[in-house]
Amino acid sequence: MSIRHDSHSHHPCAMAPFVTRKNAGEVSGLHLLHVADQVTAGVGDLLSFSVWVLNSTHEVLTDVTVRLRSFTNGEMETLQYTTRPTTDALAGGILNPMRALNHALTYEVTSKDAIHGDLLISAIQVELTSPVHGPLIGESDAHVRIRVPSREEEQ
Repeated sequence: MSIRHDSHSHHPCAMAPFVTRKNAGEVSGLHLLHVADQVTAGVGDLLSFSVWVLNSTHEVLTDVTVRLRSFTNGEMETLQYTTRPTTDALAGGILNPMRALNHALTYEVTSKDAIHGDLLISAIQVELTSPVHGPLIGESDAHVRIRVPSREEEQ
């Protein structure tokens, strides 16, 4: 099965490439994967988001920094993760050849998120330095569709 990055897809799994800062093309062997553990969720559900940086090259990557760009609901309101790594844990890492780096985030869906039954969108960006390609950047979104409670569920 092939996994492709599609920023408009509502599938919980989107693999994104890394590109040079001048967007001169994708760098082979480096991928960013940002996933949610559920495609749809309801009020009270605890969502788990994972951020993976995959290095299938023979390079040691440095300055690996995960940036939590935005986390919003269907009304474009800014949300806060229930749990997340510290800023220090997300910054300046080293990723050895043929290895992966992972960070986990969680969020509990609220009734306010379900008012319109739209999407939660978690957007991340990863910057790193390759000894061959220099500074690189990858971006990916994870989407979760929110179920609107039926009238029976609300009573």
